Amino acid sequence: MKKETQIWKYTLTGIENEIEVPLGARFLYINEQYRKINVWAEVDPKQPKGIRILEVFGTGHPIEEAERRYLGSCKLHDGRFVFHVFERFDN
Repeated sequence: MKKETQIWKYTLTGIENEIEVPLGARFLYINEQYRKINVWAEVDPKQPKGIRILEVFGTGHPIEEAERRYLGSCKLHDGRFVFHVFERFDN
């Protein structure tokens, strides 16, 4: 049986975002839509869900040390603000 995936969108609402996604989800793209930061992920909707932590930092803002992977950046308010999105891995 072939595995079928879908693209799902998640809206980030703050600095730290705990989002529930199907296990094995692969984050693909970060961009502004409707004045909010969104991330699109390829998911297998048949997989059980788990929590992933995505963090948003503005340019020039402090970032505490933690294990993270950069996912992408996006602009808001006609490019006046640039935000950078990371996935945090808690140990």
